[in-house]
Amino acid sequence: DHVPANGKRIHFVRHGEGLHNVWRAAEFSAGRRPHAKRDNIQDVPAELHDPHLTEKGRSEARAASAAGGACQPQLVVMSPMRRALETGLIVFRDAVADDVPVVAHDLCREQFRSSNPSIYDSRKSRDELQLEFPGIDFESFVLPWQEEEK
Repeated sequence: DHVPANGKRIHFVRHGEGLHNVWRAAEFSAGRRPHAKRDNIQDVPAELHDPHLTEKGRSEARAASAAGGACQPQLVVMSPMRRALETGLIVFRDAVADDVPVVAHDLCREQFRSSNPSIYDSRKSRDELQLEFPGIDFESFVLPWQEEEK
């Protein structure tokens, strides 16, 4: 469990429950196959595009915050997805309060595997995210806008 003096320990945290998780579960419970993609975006709730955490998701993040505080990070790197950002800011709230750098990185997010991706796996624009999460560096590793997200 010893880390060499020049080494770094990396901790991974999965986001808490998002609005899309609840919506998908409700669709399955109703006997429907969830379909929230670019081709039917007008037919599904708007909050499914880059969804927020639910109250349960925030509670899950708060439960993980003791571990987040105990690891004393020197840098926090997060997916630029809102549910991941909200989770990370809760889990690592002590580090954020201590001005540890927080960076969003496009390579830490879900991957698009088709020309018609799920809308909950596409993010808001970098400008929108910067306004919503002002303490996070979006400039360094988040593209301003991606073709698949227009």
